[in-house]
Amino acid sequence: MDGNHLSFGGFPFVQSLILSQGVDSLLDSVLPRAAKQAKYRASDVVFSAFYSTLMGGDCLEDVNFAHRELKNVRGFAPVSSDTLRSRLLSWSEDTQNLYSGDFNRIQNRVNNAVVLNDALQRVAALSLPPQRGGYRLDVDAHLMEHDKPDAAYSYQKRGGYAPLCSFVGSLPVQVEMRGGNTSPGYGIKDHVLKTIAELKEKGVDIREVCSDAAGYQLELLKRLDRKGIRFYIRAKKSPAMEKHMGSLTGWTDFGNKNTEQQWTESTWNGYRLIVQRQPKPDGQTSIFSAAAYIYRAIITNDSRIKSDGAFIIRHYNKRGGIERNFDVLRNDFGWAKMPFSNMADNTSYLLLMALCLNLFEWVKTQVHGKTNLIKSTAIRVKAFVFRFAAVPAKWIQSGRQTLLKIFSTREYSALLVPS
Repeated sequence: MDGNHLSFGGFPFVQSLILSQGVDSLLDSVLPRAAKQAKYRASDVVFSAFYSTLMGGDCLEDVNFAHRELKNVRGFAPVSSDTLRSRLLSWSEDTQNLYSGDFNRIQNRVNNAVVLNDALQRVAALSLPPQRGGYRLDVDAHLMEHDKPDAAYSYQKRGGYAPLCSFVGSLPVQVEMRGGNTSPGYGIKDHVLKTIAELKEKGVDIREVCSDAAGYQLELLKRLDRKGIRFYIRAKKSPAMEKHMGSLTGWTDFGNKNTEQQWTESTWNGYRLIVQRQPKPDGQTSIFSAAAYIYRAIITNDSRIKSDGAFIIRHYNKRGGIERNFDVLRNDFGWAKMPFSNMADNTSYLLLMALCLNLFEWVKTQVHGKTNLIKSTAIRVKAFVFRFAAVPAKWIQSGRQTLLKIFSTREYSALLVPS
């Protein structure tokens, strides 16, 4: 290692942490291997994309700008954008053409990316140790607008992809790529049950599932109930349900007094139905009820004593954090700039960047508590760049040791060790 200055002085610590925990070996064992004569390992590809992102890069080609500085970070060999692109192409899996509908058969293009999703879950599991009571799985579909040749128009009349994603907290644990014309509820039962089973194999126990109305499918509710998994699903309204909700009594005040929100409880298909209502701004009555209310409902099998209607509503509303997860993926981890022209290859790229997000979340949990540089694990990439990337440093020889000298008044001694 030469004595050149390193502009990203915090990266050697991050890489030494990764190597000490064997994350590189984990990635090399689960990601597809290149030919024996290949210069770069699978982990080199991941770390190149990871550090490029931590340097402020937001697209695949930005790894070229990071290359010179990253050569001074020990423990991996940085790759160029050409190598990164070719490796992603080799990791792509075939897109399936599936059909739904009895008469107007809709072509649903789906890419499961089994190998990359397995790596995604294994890195997520590093931040998810066994927890009493298990974890909560949040499921949502997300429309990604684009003008790629294989864009399909959604019900919102916009072209793009509509990946179905599952999260545990801020960690993506399953990304199933779909065409924009695919219904959010298509195949969601298999997606949820598969994700739960795969996470269980990796030591992550899912005890709750939360979804919007796309997950309102009786067979899914029954399967989760039989497994002893609590669910909180936004009920899909029908004329029969609208009429039922309009006939309910026993309303209890809830939430902000200005909105006059109320809730009550009933049963539907054998499960609890928690119903919210609030007055319509225009005062227009419904054909099913003389009252001018907006109704919303959550169906659940949570029968715990503490789980009254107010608790269920607040618990369900936590899924609003999913929008923040998508915002981080789009703006911090390159999801807004897909580099390829087809679904299969873009799926590989999106999953690579989701894997980088999980790696980033793990690094923050490891650093938090060891230094006051990271006071909250909720910080985003920009704040991490200021604390770990925008730090000048230099490798120096002292005796028989190679040490990293940090040119900063901040305290890094708890993180950096001789190598």
